[in-house]
Amino acid sequence: MAATLTKNWTKLQTMQQMFQHPPIVRHTTLADRNWRIRLRIPPLSIGVRQLYLRPSGVRRASNPRLVSQIVSRTRCCHPRFLNHERMGVVLQRRHLGSESKDETSEPQDQSAKLKATQRIRTMHRLLEEAQVQEPTKDFDFSNIPQRREDRRRPQKTERPRIDPKEMTVFLFPGQGSQFQGMGRQLLAYPNVRQMFSIASDILGYDLLDLCLNGSQEELNRTVHSQPAVLVCSLAAVEKLKEEQPKAVANCVAASGFSVGEFSALVFSGALAFKDAIHLIKIRAESMQRASDLVPSGMLSVIGRPGVRFKMMCREAMDTCIIDGVEVPVCTIASHLFPEAKVLAGHTKALDYIQEMSRHYSLRKVKRVPVSGAFHSPLMAPAREAFYSAVDRVPFDTPVIKVHSNVNGKQYRHPKHVRTLLKRQLIEPIHWEQTMHEMYQRSKGAVFPKTFEVGPGKQLGGFLQRNNLKAFHSYTKVDV
Repeated sequence: MAATLTKNWTKLQTMQQMFQHPPIVRHTTLADRNWRIRLRIPPLSIGVRQLYLRPSGVRRASNPRLVSQIVSRTRCCHPRFLNHERMGVVLQRRHLGSESKDETSEPQDQSAKLKATQRIRTMHRLLEEAQVQEPTKDFDFSNIPQRREDRRRPQKTERPRIDPKEMTVFLFPGQGSQFQGMGRQLLAYPNVRQMFSIASDILGYDLLDLCLNGSQEELNRTVHSQPAVLVCSLAAVEKLKEEQPKAVANCVAASGFSVGEFSALVFSGALAFKDAIHLIKIRAESMQRASDLVPSGMLSVIGRPGVRFKMMCREAMDTCIIDGVEVPVCTIASHLFPEAKVLAGHTKALDYIQEMSRHYSLRKVKRVPVSGAFHSPLMAPAREAFYSAVDRVPFDTPVIKVHSNVNGKQYRHPKHVRTLLKRQLIEPIHWEQTMHEMYQRSKGAVFPKTFEVGPGKQLGGFLQRNNLKAFHSYTKVDV
């Protein structure tokens, strides 16, 4: 050990002569089994190793990072560590170095010795304080400014515990579920006509008249179907509130398919109704413009086990290239349930898959009544307008769990809502994964009651294929 100290002191002495900078001592906080004192060398002496003093001797470490202040508090109370005489010898040898120096540097040596002596005395005082100082039990986080602000905020009242047998889950349908005359059964309930009136003022046309008397072709247009489905779904909630108020009060989770996700956010309190209509108006118009650029659509397919959907899409795109389409698109836009997908892309690619359905072992093929290839790269022209609108609209944290179509996970905070709503425009809908997330239960647990609020009953069929036990408590709210 003496040889090791002599070797290291020689290095320290050389560096002190080069930089003429007094060394810095730092006493760190020590644990019961892993305690040490770090003796740091001058800040300019990069590359020289630092010394760690332990009960077993002196060890060397290769971390050259330096500290520029003396820590004034410590919790070290190890009996072998509080050897003042040993520390004094080590510090003196380190700070004072060898006595053989030039005569011209004697004033500087005297000044260095004086400063070193003062540092040694300071170290002794710190060690004496540490010997009698009681360890701090816990750090108080109440002084952090952010925590002080949180304490000043009004505390939210916790919801009373709900019996698992009485819990409910709401599913909101999306575009493609619209039909002529929807909303007629909802007009007798309060707030429904007012909702249609507010939406008509924002949209610039009579939405209620379109739903009741419009043609199916006009209703299938994106600019009309999206706001119509949104308002009818929220109007169905008003109906359920009158007929079964307990079902609405006991709702613990919600999710919506595509545009139905906006209905779920309004119901959860994360988005205001007027803001939702503004967003849907911009979203529908921008998606309609993107759809008008190229002939495109969507195709619902159900295959047999082992169907390779991605290979099918690649071969369909190859056919489009042969037919003269420069950049063909054919991709999976929705994962509905096992072996069931919705494909989106150019019309020629979808026509090819319909013609070759038997070749690809498809049991069922059906066109989706929409006017574009939604949730696919063909919606890229709609991003700028919709993203700008999402950034301007205020969001709040949902009161209940609302699961996203992008990854099936629940929304956590307003920024998270904005991010996933933007991604939903051009990314596929993972409805199968969303159902697994919502209805994940331990063995023997009771499943909540499920209500599909809005036009159509497609989501009930998807639930039956994804989770039969959850489907046993499924109810459709007619519109």
